[in-house]
Amino acid sequence: MYQSLHTTVLSRAGIPFEIQIRTFEMHHTAEFGIAAHWKYKEGVTDNNRKMEERLAWIRQILDSQAATTDDSDLVRSIKVDLSQEDVFAVTPKGDVINLPVGSTIVDFAFAIHSQVGIKMVGAKADGKIVPINHEIKTGEVIDILTTNQPGHGPSRDWLNIAVTSQAKSKIRAWFKKEKRAENIAAGKLETEKEFRRNNIDLNDEENAEFINEIAKKLKFTGADEFYAAIGYGGLLLSKVMPRIKEDYNKRTAAAKPAETVTVAPKSSKSSEGVVVDGIDNCLIKLSKCCAPLPGDDIIGFITRGHGVSIH
Repeated sequence: MYQSLHTTVLSRAGIPFEIQIRTFEMHHTAEFGIAAHWKYKEGVTDNNRKMEERLAWIRQILDSQAATTDDSDLVRSIKVDLSQEDVFAVTPKGDVINLPVGSTIVDFAFAIHSQVGIKMVGAKADGKIVPINHEIKTGEVIDILTTNQPGHGPSRDWLNIAVTSQAKSKIRAWFKKEKRAENIAAGKLETEKEFRRNNIDLNDEENAEFINEIAKKLKFTGADEFYAAIGYGGLLLSKVMPRIKEDYNKRTAAAKPAETVTVAPKSSKSSEGVVVDGIDNCLIKLSKCCAPLPGDDIIGFITRGHGVSIH
């Protein structure tokens, strides 16, 4: 892995410049270790200083990977780090922080140290208060304002403000560790909103069973882990909703009762024109004692061996 000591000093003219210090062993690791292999594969020459500076954050990629279950989000963040030119800003102590173009105060704070980012309450750029979504410009002196108030931490909105994978992974790691109950509640709320938006309608018992099934298919131990991952940003619900919707449609189709066909009972009709509903192939006789005529009110008696006798 790449090894080198980097420090930045200010010239008498106030211009910051970087110094890299290596022992022979550190130099050998940098030249012939995994970083040198990457340089060779990418066709980068030793004279390309900008790519050389980027090698220092390779280890950061591994940390980012451990902090998220969404590989596509990690890849997007790394592409941002790799594909753009750098800007650099200076801390009040003269330390130069290199960041991709478009980076914000949130990225700057976490680039200094994870605790600086976690405790941040605001920032100044060149002595003026700026919002945390302020984009860093080369040459700015950025002063991060912090607090030691117990329980203070980053906001979930910072995940949308941060640009670098380093800042996002540290924010997610903090939420994953410190705010489990809050993560579960936030993830559950977001899931309910997405279910309503996608017309997924289940009662409480069915919903609990369905979520557990989905969670296990996505390699979570249960519903709480699923909700927590959504809450701290490790899982983007929008990425898995098509799969959830498909499973819901299959579940609904399987639970739908088969269509029933109602067959009307056959009627039995005698030669005298009397119809008895619900009886098929039964003997019907008009009684001779009263000799009922068409239009008369009649009543039928079931007899033993002689069918229905009409009076």
